[in-house]
Amino acid sequence: SDAALRDMLKSPESVVSDNAPELKRLANRRGVRHFTATPYDSQSNGIIERCNRKIEEGVSALMLQSGLPEPFKRYASREFSLCANIDSGAYERYHGKQFDGLCIPFGAKISFKLPNPELKSREKSQQRAVEGVFLGCFRKPGGEVSGDYIVAKLDDLSLEAVREGREAGIYRTPNVQFQAGEAWRFPIAEARQAASLQGLLPPAVLAVP
Repeated sequence: SDAALRDMLKSPESVVSDNAPELKRLANRRGVRHFTATPYDSQSNGIIERCNRKIEEGVSALMLQSGLPEPFKRYASREFSLCANIDSGAYERYHGKQFDGLCIPFGAKISFKLPNPELKSREKSQQRAVEGVFLGCFRKPGGEVSGDYIVAKLDDLSLEAVREGREAGIYRTPNVQFQAGEAWRFPIAEARQAASLQGLLPPAVLAVP
């Protein structure tokens, strides 16, 4: 919680909590008004309970749509929170400008250019861009988008890669490409569905940095 407030460029006018002692101390230290709920009564803490439920349901929807396994849940949480703030207008009110990044669904198929160190190790005949899946926008301290995006290499998410214990390559890049006007594809969800129909177990364990 302290780290979250420290990352904010503007201190909030007030916070609402469930009387957690650490949050009380934090609010006092930062000079922020602190509203509390009735102790041990979750019904009186309706604001945060509704917020938590909205996040849980939203993240579950993103994970189902993308087909990505559990280790990617933290990326889904960040992306859903950003989308919710944009949709509610909170992003524009806080940063003083509209969201100007790419609108790409979580887990959708994209292509991106590999970083220079990896390009140097590839054959010249190989393409500079590789297929991947979209994991979200990279944000500056304070939550404003930076113009970079978080992506994963599609080859590292295959059944073969999982069986080999290969770590998924996660990249930060400004160079994300997709086919405008075409329907979004979710390759991991499609692969899991195909594996299920064939009686194969979909990847359940994946190493994610």
